[in-house]
Amino acid sequence: MLIGYARVSKGDQDTTLQLKALEGAGVQKTYTESASGVLAT
Repeated sequence: MLIGYARVSKGDQDTTLQLKALEGAGVQKTYTESASGVLAT
């Protein structure tokens, strides 16, 4: 089984293109993540 991972760094970005590419590669299970890279000071 192929497992894929899609991530965006901003809340207004979209994983659609990444997920389509993973699906085209034959990935059966995908995990997605949306996280900001901003650190609190």
